Amino acid sequence: MAELRTERLSVAAGARQLVRRASLTFASGEFVALLGPNGAGKTSFVRAALGLIPRSGGSSELAGCDTARLPPAERARRIAYLPQRRPLAWPNRVRDLVALGRFAYGTALGRLGPDDSEAVGRALEACDLGPLANRTADTLSGGELARVHCARVLASEAPLLAVDEPVGALDPRHQHRIMDFIRRFVDGGGGALVVLHDVLLAARYADRVCWMRAGRLLPAEPPREAVTEAAIAENYGMEASVGWSGGTPTIVMRRPLPDPSRNPTQRE
Repeated sequence: MAELRTERLSVAAGARQLVRRASLTFASGEFVALLGPNGAGKTSFVRAALGLIPRSGGSSELAGCDTARLPPAERARRIAYLPQRRPLAWPNRVRDLVALGRFAYGTALGRLGPDDSEAVGRALEACDLGPLANRTADTLSGGELARVHCARVLASEAPLLAVDEPVGALDPRHQHRIMDFIRRFVDGGGGALVVLHDVLLAARYADRVCWMRAGRLLPAEPPREAVTEAAIAENYGMEASVGWSGGTPTIVMRRPLPDPSRNPTQRE
């Protein structure tokens, strides 16, 4: 079973603590959603957990190996990472972009071996991109391009995924399509750690949800326990109502709560 485990992981930028003693474990067969406001430290935590930026304390291991000491190709074969910012330098074909997920295996673009070609084909099919395989990236919509990026990480066939804001700026239909792809990956035996802002998507798709605020990570809990009106108020400063019908959540954001840092006597 593949597993990523962090213990008391900290990240600092000068005197500023971005992540404070954060501990989290996720493994094959789990979909873990990481929620929190802007600036909470979510991206810094994920990048440090993967060994992509230095940590100032604590540990992070993939299957018992320190992530900071793993060669990049070896790390990529163990966990595929989809960052928040995903610029495309060239208008490549969709198939070629998805094939970038095979670079960790020493594959060169245009020189795919049989195993690589099959992996790319499976990723294209999983993300419903077959009809777009020969289109160039500059002709795609935002939703189509998001699916291409998901297919690229799936093509790596790593047992774990770490995905940072995969549905940002997408309409609801495409948000759910992307989340469905990740959910199917987990149901097929993979593991996924997904950074989100949308509480409803986290509650609907994740097996466990953890909140992060001011660099501090709370323990991951099942959605019914983690996604509560009190948690939304504390972390997002929003008054909300949360209900469940069977396994389906309903969340209504009602209004922003007063900022406790403001002087109550101060005029607007």
